[in-house]
Amino acid sequence: MLIPAVGLDVGFGYVKVAKRSPQNANLTQFESFPSLAPRRIRSDAKIHDPSVIERIYHVNVNGVEFSVGPDVKHIVGGASGSGRALNDDYPRTVNYEALFLGGLALLEATEIGVLVMGLPVHTIRAHKEFVTTKFCGEFEVADKVVKVNHVHVIPQPIGAILHYGESVNHRITMEDNFLVNDFGYGTTDWVTTRGMKTIESRSGGTPIGGSTILKSIADLISQDIGKKYDEIERIDDAIIYQKDLKIFGYTYTPTDLKAYLKSSKYIADDCANKIKSSVGDGSDLNCILNVGGGSLYFGESIEEVFGGVKIETLANPRFCVASGLLEYGESQMRKQNMT
Repeated sequence: MLIPAVGLDVGFGYVKVAKRSPQNANLTQFESFPSLAPRRIRSDAKIHDPSVIERIYHVNVNGVEFSVGPDVKHIVGGASGSGRALNDDYPRTVNYEALFLGGLALLEATEIGVLVMGLPVHTIRAHKEFVTTKFCGEFEVADKVVKVNHVHVIPQPIGAILHYGESVNHRITMEDNFLVNDFGYGTTDWVTTRGMKTIESRSGGTPIGGSTILKSIADLISQDIGKKYDEIERIDDAIIYQKDLKIFGYTYTPTDLKAYLKSSKYIADDCANKIKSSVGDGSDLNCILNVGGGSLYFGESIEEVFGGVKIETLANPRFCVASGLLEYGESQMRKQNMT
């Protein structure tokens, strides 16, 4: 089965995949799974929750088998041994390659016409050529072979602008000045643009992301209970879905977690001030777009430092970049008259 275009965003926190529905070309379908790539899980390991459908794919990278997919988190959690890699050379790691293969495994495809991937602003120069070459060709994925015909790599925040333009039915022109803040798991990237052209002197990135704040909360909880606690994915889940978090017999309510979040707000403030130092006061901006799964943790700080500027946190921010990558791929197909 051929899929004409796919957007694949291999982030520090989650892998996100976007494609068009084969039944309705106007409908975008999304898939995601945590960026966990442990060495292959034993065949006798079981998921104890019977309501969970086990979607774990075993992929081979350089002779080593890794387990990836939506249900890996139910076995390994998010702590040590999870296979997470948080560094600027992430796209060159075996973890990244394993997660890439996991993204392909989610697709009911044996061929992809155009695959578009995103990289952080501050690492794209170092890794664009490598990623473009490395992930084009044929790949053994679980029990099939997937052929990728063309690969494009663009800055992740540019994908968000493309998604915004489509979602509000607005054609981006040189009259549009945007600041896009992409709050990821391990990094925050920002891009100031005139139309679709990046203003590099007012763009940048920092290794401060949602995980930075979540680790701070985990440290505060550890201090309170007198035991080491570092399952930050569970903290993230409890905050996002406003539910209780149970740890070592203690119950932390959404109100408790909100207090910990407030105590860690200085991290978000620091990030927001870094962005303002790079961008300026924002008086020339049409709009600031907050995207990425970490938007929840940084939005208030951005509003405080950019008071008076229109700020939008896009709906379903985790998938904004992947959606824009897909739209970029489709635009490249139209330019080249590809079918």
